[in-house]
Amino acid sequence: MKDKAVFAEMLVQHKPIRFQVDCGADANILPHKHVENVDLAPCSPSLVMWNGTKVKPVGTCALPVVNPRNNTKYKVRFVVVKKNLTLLLGLNATEKMGFLTVHKENFVSVVENLENDLVIKYADVFDEGLGKQPGKVHLQVDPASQPVILPARKVLVSVREKFKAELQRLQELEVVAPVDEPTEWVSQFVFAVKKCGELRVCIDPKALNAALKRERYQIPVIDDLLPDLAEARVFTKVDLASAFWHSVLDDESSLLTTFATPHGRYRCVRLPFGLCVSSEIFQKHLHQELLGLPGVKCIADDLLIYGKDDADHDCNLEGFIKRCQLKGIKLNRAKLDYRCKEVPFHGHLLTTEDLKPDPQRFKAITEMPRPEKPEDVSRLNEKAWNEVKSLIASAPVLSYYKPDELLEVQCDSSQAGLGAVLMQGGQPLAQASRTLTETESRYAQIEKEMLAIVFEMEKSNDYTFGRKTVVFSNYKPLESIPKKPLHRAPKRLQGMIIRLQKYDLEPVPDNELCQSKLEWRKQRQAQYYNSGAVDLNPLKRGDPVRIKPFQLGKREWQKGIVRSRLDEKTYEVETPHDVVRRNRVHQRKTNEPSPTSSDGPAEMSMPSSMQSNEVPTTVPEEVDPPLSTQGNTSLTGPEVPSTTAKSPQKPSLRRYGRQ
Repeated sequence: MKDKAVFAEMLVQHKPIRFQVDCGADANILPHKHVENVDLAPCSPSLVMWNGTKVKPVGTCALPVVNPRNNTKYKVRFVVVKKNLTLLLGLNATEKMGFLTVHKENFVSVVENLENDLVIKYADVFDEGLGKQPGKVHLQVDPASQPVILPARKVLVSVREKFKAELQRLQELEVVAPVDEPTEWVSQFVFAVKKCGELRVCIDPKALNAALKRERYQIPVIDDLLPDLAEARVFTKVDLASAFWHSVLDDESSLLTTFATPHGRYRCVRLPFGLCVSSEIFQKHLHQELLGLPGVKCIADDLLIYGKDDADHDCNLEGFIKRCQLKGIKLNRAKLDYRCKEVPFHGHLLTTEDLKPDPQRFKAITEMPRPEKPEDVSRLNEKAWNEVKSLIASAPVLSYYKPDELLEVQCDSSQAGLGAVLMQGGQPLAQASRTLTETESRYAQIEKEMLAIVFEMEKSNDYTFGRKTVVFSNYKPLESIPKKPLHRAPKRLQGMIIRLQKYDLEPVPDNELCQSKLEWRKQRQAQYYNSGAVDLNPLKRGDPVRIKPFQLGKREWQKGIVRSRLDEKTYEVETPHDVVRRNRVHQRKTNEPSPTSSDGPAEMSMPSSMQSNEVPTTVPEEVDPPLSTQGNTSLTGPEVPSTTAKSPQKPSLRRYGRQ
């Protein structure tokens, strides 16, 4: 929490004026509007403010100042400035007036503030003036385009005075200039209200943009910078002050940007916002001015200076600021992040170890209040609400690219899309995904898997080109496809193989992924197989059943009587011709009467000859041992091979369905 400022109301020329007591100021500051009728004496050419900016004073004057509480009069010398700055009473004045007491014997040494020293040392780079890059910008118009002249838009009554004042300010800064001569192009203006209430006025060049020829200069993105930041440990981020206004238009181009207002026509002297060519022109000029500087990267008007350690960083930063001095580039002191271990940069958080998402991007989501209305709570309870916010705001931490480590690619395909991740040492470098087109969705599975590899290799071309890359896939046939002669590969795969020939890749099946996919397919197959299955109750000894015929051409289910239970699924059944073994799935209980020879229904267990160590060896007395009292009755029959009578059947895959 910042300390509150201390103010004192004093009488200056019999008028009450509120001053801020600033013991860190060497001078007393007074705006010119308070002393318009006072003769001023010349003074030093400039004042250096607390933030390092320079202010040119109008002069100095000595005025009587009265404390209204005790009517004590003091004579104070003020430095008069034209700008409406904060009125200050410096250290000497406040000490004389008794507002503070300085105990000089208690002074201790203070560690110098490197950031402030930097700003003070290069005050001309951090001042509030406009930068001016060498040379002038020329805008090219398509000769076949027809010039457009548009009338001025009306200005709302509530902002007319602010609009006029803003035009005057821009004219004083030499950003715009009035136009008196006829021009072929006349655009309209547009303004926006800032948070502070002031207006931002700029040109609305909709028609002009359609006629301008673009330079098509490549503007870098964050991915272009990441490979160079692998060893960066110290960061400084700076922002250009009024970036586009660093570029000056030549006279011909300036007339193209003429716009009409209720106060007359004006033309842009500096490169304006809103032109479709402004970003490319500014980026090209800025790259040219900073060419050859080590440890300096820029995207748009954001500049990043980095180093392997403090010494390397400071050397790079000083070289950068000296270049700014030489080329007339001005930096924004308020947006200086100096010597940081982590710094937000274009939606990411750059750290000494890895790349993280910028928390500010998800601030609106993480601070979103939970639902309060009944209908909102019914849709989403509080726990799920917090989980949703967490999932949206969190993202995998990305690693920096390391040229000396092996590249790995993991990719997969589905019926609807492709997904892939580029990795090094088990850490992700980049992720990519896309949906399949209607035609691609009809590809064979091996073609989709191959397309996923092509997609990721081309997407990460900046990293994978000229480097050996191991490609992990859960589709084992892909291991041999790239090794085949081109003429022996299928036609569609031939095109994909040709696209991959410039890469040094080694397809490797991912055993874990293959195993997990196999298990998933087994479960899916079992679920499909069992979708129509029903539970069958166990059979009892003496139950009449019908047995499914095994011979081709037979349609009638054969009658039988359950003799005994051999295992969990298998029963011994007596038929009119023989005694056979059948799985429970192949038997259906009927309402036909049981033979009189049966001892009556009873629960059955497995006979002792079929039991294992996991099953009790005792056999209930009401269960007859299978075949032991049946003499030489054979277990074989016309439906069962003789080998099946000698050893128990293996458990079927289907116990009333697949397991």
